[in-house]
Amino acid sequence: MKAVFSVMLFVSFTLSLFGQDKIYDVVDKQAEFKGGVSGLMRFLSKNLQYPSSLARDSPCSIILINFIVEKNGTAKYESCETTCQAICIEVKKVIAKMPKWKPAEYRGKKVRCRYTLPIHGAVVE
Repeated sequence: MKAVFSVMLFVSFTLSLFGQDKIYDVVDKQAEFKGGVSGLMRFLSKNLQYPSSLARDSPCSIILINFIVEKNGTAKYESCETTCQAICIEVKKVIAKMPKWKPAEYRGKKVRCRYTLPIHGAVVE
């Protein structure tokens, strides 16, 4: 009986820990970059350097950047989808340099959320 209780307690504790790490895709209040979308675009244009390995005439028609905004507002790189894979290394560096965001909220509590940022028509200059 004691062993069964111990196992149930362990499973219950483990499940509660997994629930705390949930990443939300749908929230009541989306995470927000200081300065809004225009502030985010300024930050990216200032900090995102195209790798010299990309040819001048290599268009990256769409870059999908996925990252997690943590409960404390820090951004954590998740993935980058594009036809120009060399840019993904640079994107990862830029995400790490981002200032803190205002975290997302769900049911009145700060939560981790996934943020997908599409960048259209990026061309190497």
